[in-house]
Formats: sequence, structure tokens, C-alpha cells
Amino acid sequence: MDYAQARAYLTEIEHAQGSDYSLAEVAELSARMGRPDRRTEIIHIAGTNGKGSVGNFLCQVLALSGYRVGRFSSPAVFGWRESIQQIWRREGDDSCRGGDHSRGGENDSRCGEDVLAGGCFRSGAGGVVTADISEEEVAEAVTVLRGHCDDMVAEGHHHPTAFEIQTVLAFQKFADWDVDVAVVECGLGGRLDATNIVERPRLCVLTSISLDHQQILGDTLEEIAREKYGIVKEGTLVVSALSHACVDILREVCGRRRAELHLVAEDSLQVGECTMEGSSFAYRGKEYRLGQMGTFQIGNAVLAVEALEQLRADGFDRIGETQIAQGLESGRWPGRLELLSEGPLILVDGAHNPSAVESLVESLEMYFPGEAFDFILGVFRDKDYLREMETLLPVMHRAYAVAAPGRRGLSGEALEECIARLAKGQGREVEICSCDSMERACSQALEGLEEGRKLVVCGSLSIVGDACRYLRQ
Repeated sequence: MDYAQARAYLTEIEHAQGSDYSLAEVAELSARMGRPDRRTEIIHIAGTNGKGSVGNFLCQVLALSGYRVGRFSSPAVFGWRESIQQIWRREGDDSCRGGDHSRGGENDSRCGEDVLAGGCFRSGAGGVVTADISEEEVAEAVTVLRGHCDDMVAEGHHHPTAFEIQTVLAFQKFADWDVDVAVVECGLGGRLDATNIVERPRLCVLTSISLDHQQILGDTLEEIAREKYGIVKEGTLVVSALSHACVDILREVCGRRRAELHLVAEDSLQVGECTMEGSSFAYRGKEYRLGQMGTFQIGNAVLAVEALEQLRADGFDRIGETQIAQGLESGRWPGRLELLSEGPLILVDGAHNPSAVESLVESLEMYFPGEAFDFILGVFRDKDYLREMETLLPVMHRAYAVAAPGRRGLSGEALEECIARLAKGQGREVEICSCDSMERACSQALEGLEEGRKLVVCGSLSIVGDACRYLRQ
């Protein structure tokens, strides 16, 4: 297959298979590929919010410390291939590594450019180079994986899902690239997530726990936590954000599995300034600065610092204080409370569940006290979008509702009706309209933006990607 055929195959499988929360098929597929997940040191991340930001900080610091890093993250925001990356420290050589990394197709960018929205190289600040998996590598690997999937079906197995195939593909490329360590995020949950075929992770990192995907993971924080904590293996090193409602469960899981648990020491954290230019904080007596917006990023950064300190004590001795400080300041994760424009002021944020929306509103109220905003919004129907809209209403002046892409996307009309109903119940006057495309929503929002008013795009990572592609033109 070529790249277009490989992507079409995975899309077809995704539509036909959906999701399967079991490890049987993904483990079998990995076994037929020679268990590439056993050939790389793995940092495994689970949690409700913050996985991408914590993973980004870890990758930045590890690369600056001289380690060659692989990364598997989901969902992709700006292009499918950004889910599988290799990251290294720039040594005065911009040449592509590990295959042809020319863009083309879905991401019209040139190799070597610093393209924020998913370019092959996002060399960015701090001297770190990020390269997405190439089209050629995807085509070659998926051709082999498809053959194994067909054999599995012929032998009576269920066909692996698209995410299971993508997961094995990621592990295979990490082995091919001979990375020193790979940072791997769970797609959903933890215990039965496809990435949990990893048997002996070097480190497990657990971000915050909140209500999300209840129809799959459970109705309570405790049930969701047990699913997320399912990545903890016998004797592994574990670092976690302090989640008061679930910390006893985590201690019990780690005790039963004789895992070494380290919690973020909240009494050792002092928060400094939080501005649109970034934030500062001190942790365990050491001072750090973040170049990324969002008050919530401090919690992500502190968790990353704790994880890096434990890695350093566990043999990653090239990690130094300079690299940690530089990696935190230069590590920016696109689409997470990102400033796209100052005139007019446009922000995008991938807030896609109630907890993330609460963090977004907290940041907006800190940066722009007393202001109301115009929003472009798109949500998935299987999320608690009612709570999300209730949280946004107090800071909402006008809303443009669009359908999030895919079968899970709620229609713009349904979202418009939801917001109108909530606004009426609160006695609020909010201008709302639904738009049939992101292009139309952006066009109308910019045309209707009053002087001094600010525009925010949020609701899901997928609509953030769509908005960035249009607005950057």
C-alpha cells in the first residue's frame, strides 16, 4: 500500500470495528510483530486531563538531556502522523532521520520548516527537533500489519481495531528508530487500553482524575481511577499528581503490586505570577518558568518535574537542572490555551470535558477579569457537554456552534439548542447561531467580533485543529 491506501484502510477499520476494550487482539498482533513493545524503555502516562502536556514536558527535557525520544499520543490535532514522533536535540543538523519525512497530503508543509500546526520539523525553542512518522514508514508498516490482521481473522481471532494497529505500529517504529525511551499516552482509560500491553514500563505517570467516558470507565471517580491505575505493574516506579479523592486507591494498588509510589508534594509548591506570557513557580526549593499559557499548566509541569527527578534517580543521569528548566520554559503544546492572534485576540484550547472547561474558564477569568467572550464551540455527543456549556455560560457573550467531526460529533443545531435552553434557564441573553462548517463559523465570528472583544475556540481537540488550519491562512 501507499500512504493514502494505508490511511483509507485504517479509516475503514475504525468505522467497521469501533473500539474494543480488551488486550487479547493487540497482544496477539504485537506477538506476530515480534513484541516490539518489549524492545524499548517506556514511560507510560494515564489520567483524564494533562497527559499531552505532561508528555510534552517530559519529551522536551529528555531530548535536551541528549536522549533520543519516541512519542505516541492521541488524539492527533493537526494531522494523523503527529501521533507517532521521534524527538532529539538539535546538533547543528536538520536532516531527516529514519525515512522520508516529506509532508504533502493532509499536512501541506515542507520538510525542514518550523511549522506550528504539525510540520515535519517543529524545531521550536530550546534546540529540540520533532519529526512525525513519514508517509513511507506508515505505508510500509501498515502493509505488514494488515497481512498479520488478515491471518488473525483467518485463524478465528477478532480483527484488531484501528487504534490497536496504530499502537503496535508506534512500538514497531520506536524499535526501528532505536530510541532511548518512548513516552506513551493511554488512548482511553488504562487497564484495558491497547497501550497497556507494555509489561515493564520504566515509569508510570498518572495525571489528574476526573469524570469522563463514564459509559466505559465507570460512573464514579473511584471506578475511573481504578481503570486508569491499571497501568501500574509489579515493581514499577510510579509518579502521580495528588488526587485527594483517589489517593487511597492508588496507594492500595501500588502496595498490592509492590510499586514504588511518589506523589507530587503540594506543600513544596509555591505559585508565582501567571500571565499571558507564561507562569512561574517554585517546587522543592527550585524555581521554574513556563512559556505556555494556562494556570492549569503549573500542575502539569510540577508532575513532570517530579517524574524527571525520579527518572534521574533511576539511572537517567544525563537529566540536569538546566535541562529541566529549559525544557519547561520552551515546551509548548499546540492547541492547549494557545494564542493564535493578538489583533484580534484569538485563543484556542482543546478543553473537551467538564474538568478541562473549568480550568479554561479559571484561566480566562484570571487573564481577563470581568470580560465575556465570543466562542466557537464543537463537542462530542458522548461527552457531558451540558456541564461544559453551563460552565462556559457566565463568560459567554456570543456563540457559534459547529459539529465536531466524525460520528461522535454533536450537530451544530443541537448544540445551539442546548446553549439557548441553558441561557434561558439562567435568565441570560446570549447570541447563538449554528454554522455548517468551521470555515463558516470562523468567517462569521471574525466578521461579528466587536472591537475589544476576544474569540475563544474550544470543545474538542478536533475542532481546534480545524480552526487553526483555517485561521492560520
